[in-house]
Formats: sequence, structure tokens, C-alpha cells
Amino acid sequence: MTIHNQPEYEFDIVQLIYCGRSTKIENKPEFKRDLDDILDRSQAYNSLHDITGALTTDGSMFAHVVEGTPTAVKDLYAKIMRDKRHDRVLTLQYVLVHVRLFDRWPIAFAKVGALPHVRTLEARSTPAERRKASVSVLQAFRPLLLR
Repeated sequence: MTIHNQPEYEFDIVQLIYCGRSTKIENKPEFKRDLDDILDRSQAYNSLHDITGALTTDGSMFAHVVEGTPTAVKDLYAKIMRDKRHDRVLTLQYVLVHVRLFDRWPIAFAKVGALPHVRTLEARSTPAERRKASVSVLQAFRPLLLR
């Protein structure tokens, strides 16, 4: 799924949910270093570009919710797609939203036990499978959102 060029209005907020597979193994030191680096850089970048969201991993898969203006989200997603720390990046959802779910966090992080609906996705997944996976990702952040 590509993110299409559409007119951008000052009040437009989009939500992107994507997943990808880590190129590192969770119990290796480089996985922790990469994760810390991603979170540190995301904190700075997202604060500067008025992006909010949350990242989660089950140790081999990442899932990320990104919220911001269409331009800011598209620019960030282009950077993410080039990042060699993960592969098999797959867009699950890209929608216009009225309210940010993660408005308190430039980047929140939550470790989850598993991302079952995400783990089984492939590039040729149907829209229904991607929607189911995006709901699963949002449910993984429920404890964070209820604080």
C-alpha cells in the first residue's frame, strides 16, 4: 500500500500503522542497542516534527503507530523504509483521524508478548487481514492508553 499525495490542510492528522521484521535477534546486545537508538532518535525527530505515536516489539517483529500531518508522516515513513534494522515493512493502515491516540508521547514504547496477527502477514495480505492486524496492534497499546 502506498501513501498517496493528497491536499494537506493544517488540521489534517493521519495515523499510519505499519509492521516490520527486525534484522537482529532479541537476546543479542545489538538488538537492545538498536532499539535504544531508535527510541532516542525518534524522541528527538518526532518532537521536532510534531509526530506522536508508539512502538512495540515482540522480539522479532516491530509494530509502530505514527500520527501527524500527512507530510510529516510520509517523510518519516520514507526514512523508516530505508532503515536497515528491519525488513519486510508492511503498511497496515493509513487513515485520516480526528484525534491523536498517542498525543502525550512523541514515541511511546511497550513490549508485548506476541503480535500474532502481525507475524503471519505477507506482502500479498488482503485488506481485511491488514485491518485485523492493525486492530491487534492498537490493542497491544491499550494498557498504555488507559494510564
